[in-house]
Amino acid sequence: MGDGVLSYFGYPQAHEDDPIRAIHSGLAILNAVTEIEPKAALTPKVRIGIATGSVVVGDLIGEGVARESNVVGATPNLAARLQSLADPGTLVVALETRRLAGAVFEYRDLGKVSLKGFDSPIEAWQVLRPSAVESRFEAEHQELTPLVGRREELELLLRRWHQAKAGEGRVVLLCGEPGIGKSRLARALEQEVATEPHFRLRYFCSPYHRDSPLHPFIAQLEHAAGFVREDEPGTKLEKLELLLAQSANDSAETLTLLPDLLSLSGEGSTPPLLADPQRKRDMTLSALVQQLEGLAAQRPVLVIFEDAHWADSTSLELLDRAAERFAQMPVLAVITFRPEFQARWVGQAHVAFMSLTPLAQRETVSLVAGITGGKAVPVEILERIVQRTDGIPLFVEELTKSLLEGGLLRQEAGGDYVLAGPLPPLAIPTSLQDSLMARLDRLAPVKEVAQIGAVIGREFSYELLAAVPGRRDAELRAALDQLTEAGIIFRHGTVSHATFAFKHALVQDAAYSTLLRRQRQSLHARIATVLVEKFPLIIITEPETIAHHQTAGGLFADAMESWLKAGQLSGSRSANIEAIQHLQRGLECLNQLAPNLDRDRRELALRCAMGPALAATSGYSSSITVGTYQRARELIESTGDSLQFDRVLSGLFIVYWTLAEYEKARLVAEELAEKSEQLGDRATRCVAYRILGSIHNVIGDFDRAVNLIGRALSLYSPEHDGQLAYRYVHDLGVAAKSQLSIAQLHRGYTQQSITLAAEALEDARRLGHFNTLGLALFYAGAMHAYLRQDIPTLRERAEELMRHGAVHRMPQWKFIGTCFKAAAIASGTRDEEDAVTLIDIGLKSGEEFDCRMNRPLWLKIRADALAQIHQVGPALDELRRALDLANRTGEYWIIPDLLIRIGDMQQSLQKEEDAKHSFTKAAKVAAEIGSVLLEARALLRLKNRAEGQR
Repeated sequence: MGDGVLSYFGYPQAHEDDPIRAIHSGLAILNAVTEIEPKAALTPKVRIGIATGSVVVGDLIGEGVARESNVVGATPNLAARLQSLADPGTLVVALETRRLAGAVFEYRDLGKVSLKGFDSPIEAWQVLRPSAVESRFEAEHQELTPLVGRREELELLLRRWHQAKAGEGRVVLLCGEPGIGKSRLARALEQEVATEPHFRLRYFCSPYHRDSPLHPFIAQLEHAAGFVREDEPGTKLEKLELLLAQSANDSAETLTLLPDLLSLSGEGSTPPLLADPQRKRDMTLSALVQQLEGLAAQRPVLVIFEDAHWADSTSLELLDRAAERFAQMPVLAVITFRPEFQARWVGQAHVAFMSLTPLAQRETVSLVAGITGGKAVPVEILERIVQRTDGIPLFVEELTKSLLEGGLLRQEAGGDYVLAGPLPPLAIPTSLQDSLMARLDRLAPVKEVAQIGAVIGREFSYELLAAVPGRRDAELRAALDQLTEAGIIFRHGTVSHATFAFKHALVQDAAYSTLLRRQRQSLHARIATVLVEKFPLIIITEPETIAHHQTAGGLFADAMESWLKAGQLSGSRSANIEAIQHLQRGLECLNQLAPNLDRDRRELALRCAMGPALAATSGYSSSITVGTYQRARELIESTGDSLQFDRVLSGLFIVYWTLAEYEKARLVAEELAEKSEQLGDRATRCVAYRILGSIHNVIGDFDRAVNLIGRALSLYSPEHDGQLAYRYVHDLGVAAKSQLSIAQLHRGYTQQSITLAAEALEDARRLGHFNTLGLALFYAGAMHAYLRQDIPTLRERAEELMRHGAVHRMPQWKFIGTCFKAAAIASGTRDEEDAVTLIDIGLKSGEEFDCRMNRPLWLKIRADALAQIHQVGPALDELRRALDLANRTGEYWIIPDLLIRIGDMQQSLQKEEDAKHSFTKAAKVAAEIGSVLLEARALLRLKNRAEGQR
């Protein structure tokens, strides 16, 4: 272009912030030109114009160095006119560029100017310099839109803030796609706590500084210290020292390291440390953590760390160090990132993960109303906004504002908006999606291939793609080459065996969203058919993939079957969360089918598969688990299905067992036993006898329990029944041995009991079924050790059970482990932990999912904990509550143990006759229920008492 340069941002590689990149580049050019030495008394000067808009990129034109793409559209012409308007050494931008760049830069308003080739005056601004605005979000959103649809998320953040203020530091990982509202939610949290005494530390990562070590921390220090552009280095150093003094982190070491980090060393600061680079780096990271600790020692700290997906590796390492320390400090750290970022802190006890989802339709409508100030917009406009924005708050905001500002609507006298003319197709404001589709529109085959790939998924194989469109191989390869060269997809492997992946999830979404619903549905249905016919292995290994396409393709009956297979496969791998999700999708598909007998049978299969997974994750007595089994029971009655009754009845048994409704549990167990005898099914008889035996353990009929559980074990076949744990919640053999070990311990067969318990634990560990191991650790582990009064083993098994429940997200096992750990602490000398606090934590967690079984035992443990701290009166009250509850629920096995403990405490209060009565009654009841173990303990108490009175 002669003495000019025409540069394109967004072609051929689009970025979500191309206007900002263009301005940064322009300013950098202006600065670079000033450093060029004049030659022959000529001083080089440059002026720059930037405009933003859609263009059509055509064929290459010109020759040699002048060869370029033919670009059609008003935008290049506008940029050229703005360039001619600019003074030498300045940069001028148009309205759309200024709007998209927001407050990232400082501007001078040039007003409206008349430009050749444009009918109306054009608003223009001169860009002066980058602004001092700290946050990318604030730079782009100078006026905050209403917070809509995020009340629950905000309340969770506030709960974590209150916990942090109490000294229990928390980290919240806030994940979501661009525009979903992560930064807006963080701002809302800051506003909610603004009036409370606290320190606020905000760190912002940048796509331009991914390789700049500690950039967000350096920027935060500079902002917090109050650096301004005009400050001399010495002034900056003084400000930094004042900032560090606030956190009592102004040691000589820190006053060396942090000025050096901010490139202020040598400006009167302490001489550099004599340390090797790695040592210096570690000391710098420690100094930054210490600064935060110093602030937290004074008042609570709110840390906002935004866009972690752009963080440099050193910043992430520093965040790792700090995150570990947060748990012991009054700190709430909110870390925002996009889905492609792998958060390394997930799973830590003080870390919560929150994924933001798109707004629901009513929430989108509410957000539109907030943007319009409550003024109504035409229904057809509102519908278009809802349809086009997919619940992404940023899209809703931009599209609504563009409609209000674009002349499509006019306000009536009452303030409401009406259409100013015929309703044209709505265009989404300039974004990555528009940039992508502008490039895809150049060639129809490329666009169609990208769309088909987007329907298949983030990744797709050449083999599958070739099977769906039915186009010639050469055409398909050429289209994929163009998409690869454009940077839209990546390719791995040679073409015929290649797999492709969209560079970014948003690129896939943009391509997918341009398809009409009918087109998407048709493509999904075709893909599902191809997968079933040509890729049969996927039916076995990835049924959820086929289910997804069948669902989106409207093949709801087939989809339901595939979701069922996916749920069963995940369940067989103890992936219970995934199993529930798959099965729930199956139920959603079922809602699309007409009510009939076949539909009910399908629902029964889904409910039966979902029950064990829900029991493992939500607890046996949670409302959702109870509701699932009760609905399954109704479906058995209505369908007459005789193949699923064992799963439903055994599941209902566990529900009633956990609710401490033992009579109902007994009736269900007897019904199952009766039906299993009628059918003569070995495995069903095995489970029926096992659960019947468990009931007799609870009610204190140990002889009968041994008989029934022994019959169950005689029917159990490890070779054939190994997978039945996924049908009946637990492995039948492990469950039987665990319960039998308890019964035999009561009956006085101690060594046989110990052997059975050891076998149950060994078998459970070998099977690798998480819920079965939890059961074994409960009965054959903690309960067995508790009854034998083996305190070291009790604590070991309890802590293992707690870890097991936490790691595998099985709250019932963590709850039970917590209670037994309290028992171990209460049974010994004073511990570093408070047994009362621990048992109360356990009881509260059990109440959260309505687990009522063994409550008399937990109350006894609480009584022991109270007695340990010499609160014998309250302890006796708890024991009497436990005794009353045991009589009401029928948990007679524990009554002798409660009476013995009551006697112990009565004796400690020198109520000898009361103690004698309690011990005597304990021995009598123990003999009646057949507990040699507890009878011996009661008689020993009486003997010791008699000897003590001689």
